[in-house]
Amino acid sequence: MNNLIMFEIGKVLSQKKFDASLQAKQNEKKALQVSGVEEFDDRRKELILEIANARFEGKDTIELRKELERIIKNENSLLKKINLTVGDFEPKVICEKCADTGYVGTKICSCAKKIASKLLLEKSGFKKTLSKFSDNKPIEGNEQIYKKMQEWTENDLSKNKIILFVGGTGTGKSYLMECMAEALINRGNFVFFTTAFNLVQTCLKYHTAFNENKNGLLDSFLDSDVLFIDDLGTEPMLKNVTIEYLLMILNERLSRNLRTVISTNLLQEQIEQKYDERVFSRIFDKRNGIAIKFEGKDLRITKADKKVKL
Repeated sequence: MNNLIMFEIGKVLSQKKFDASLQAKQNEKKALQVSGVEEFDDRRKELILEIANARFEGKDTIELRKELERIIKNENSLLKKINLTVGDFEPKVICEKCADTGYVGTKICSCAKKIASKLLLEKSGFKKTLSKFSDNKPIEGNEQIYKKMQEWTENDLSKNKIILFVGGTGTGKSYLMECMAEALINRGNFVFFTTAFNLVQTCLKYHTAFNENKNGLLDSFLDSDVLFIDDLGTEPMLKNVTIEYLLMILNERLSRNLRTVISTNLLQEQIEQKYDERVFSRIFDKRNGIAIKFEGKDLRITKADKKVKL
């Protein structure tokens, strides 16, 4: 994950911390307006300091802790009428695993990966909300595919590192990819969703850029836990770019045991003709993945026909 994305994640986490701190202060201000709370609150804070000093000096704290428990109980009793507790005076931590730092040790936390995925969706021009498996039923005949892919999103150890969806337009390939992306993001995966056209345009920019301008351009393609490439075959075939970079990305991801999902309207023989043997062999290598054919008529045309009839 490149430094720019990590900087953006940091901004999001900082804003969440600020909001939590502001809410805690507002809770405390509201609570102190309740008669009797301020006295209990002052004594509670005094006791916390006294207990800390006693521990530092090696003194017994049993009686002090008992008094603190009584004070908190009495304070909470008063706060009950405004639906608050003493705990609401402290900023709430959203992610228990990383305490909203974005890291668990030296590893990027799943909450940061989720933020990164959503930031990248926005930056890639994906304006709408991702679909969910529960949103709509799949096209008739493709129910088993949806079930298997839902299971795949829940199995991080699946041997299928490259999933290829093959089928005509409007058969639900892109919709299923959105469902899978949504499920994976919710499980804390770093997901990048792109079209083949945008992938090639980014690779062209990288290919023609000066070295100092290349930094981070391909990171999302190479580093994401799961990369979704929609509409393979609609991208321009650029010399020294399209095939070469697609192959490089697939090879790098396979070597790092990262997962890739690709959709295309092309038939197997068309893919073999359009791309060289190296790309074809990566996509259709049964040791690393699976190709799934979608059946059914173009759902978009069917819907359009219905509208005309009405």
